Amino acid sequence: MSEKTIQTLPKNDWGFSILDENELSAAHHFDEQIASMKKEYEKDMHDFYMIIQPLLNNLKANPNKEYLYWPDRAAIITELDKKLNHIVFGPPTENE
Repeated sequence: MSEKTIQTLPKNDWGFSILDENELSAAHHFDEQIASMKKEYEKDMHDFYMIIQPLLNNLKANPNKEYLYWPDRAAIITELDKKLNHIVFGPPTENE
C-alpha cells in the first residue's frame, strides 16, 4: 500500500470558496481568454522557430568555411524582418 500525501489546510479552511453566478462566469471567461492567448503564443513561437531554424541550419552546414556566400541577402533579410515584426508586433498598420 502506498502512502498518500495529505495537504494540511489552515484551521477552519476546507479548501473551497463561494462564488455567485457572475463571478463563476467571469472565471470561465478568464480561463477561455488564457487558453486563447496560450494557443496564439504557441503558434507565434512555432512561426518564429520556422523562420530562425533554417537560418541556423544553413549557418552550421559548413563550419570549416570561414566566409559566407549570401547573394541578394538584403531582400531575404528584409522579408524575414517583416515576418518577425509581424509575429512580435502584429500586422503592419496602414502607415507602415
